[in-house]
Amino acid sequence: MATGIQGKADKKAPRKEKMSFILRPSTARATFCATQIIKRSAHKKVNLQVRLNEYVEGLGKKGEVVSVRPGLMRNILFPTKKASYISKDYQPEPEQELNDMDEILKQTNERLMEKEAVALKKDQELLTNLKNVYEIKFSRAVIPGSENTFGSVTAEDIINKLKEEYNVTVERATIQVKSESGRIKSLGSHPVSVQIGHQTVELTVQVDPTA
Repeated sequence: MATGIQGKADKKAPRKEKMSFILRPSTARATFCATQIIKRSAHKKVNLQVRLNEYVEGLGKKGEVVSVRPGLMRNILFPTKKASYISKDYQPEPEQELNDMDEILKQTNERLMEKEAVALKKDQELLTNLKNVYEIKFSRAVIPGSENTFGSVTAEDIINKLKEEYNVTVERATIQVKSESGRIKSLGSHPVSVQIGHQTVELTVQVDPTA
């Protein structure tokens, strides 16, 4: 009988060892999966908020703030200038920052040069037109027994006359009436200067008595 009992015990022992062997791979797989999830979570980065500089298919229109993957911004959108960083945490590389500043200064200078060229062309046209104006005539009532007039000729009168008769438009600040009051209050010829850019054009205002 002892031998029979011992035989049964010997048969059960390998079964326990087999069960232990079956459980170990399951535990290993669970540990492996958990490790992989932790690694993926650790490497997963939060999307960035960026501003689009132009229309980008699948993201949005120019000027819109969108959320994108850091890799997409770093490798495609930013190098091609299709988007700009807006995050306060983003600090561009010193070399990139200098390049961006140089580009901004270059664009600013180009715009200033364009405006200066347009202004210079406008001034040249105005100077040419003014040089064809030799004399501007006005008539005013005369105070009896004097050369003085009841009504004066002002800078606004000169501006209106240039516009109506010569189709020339000048600003009030460019006109200088050479008299103490800045108004012409007597008969005769009176010099008036018009400042256009760095050049001055001399005009003559002729005031005659009202008929």
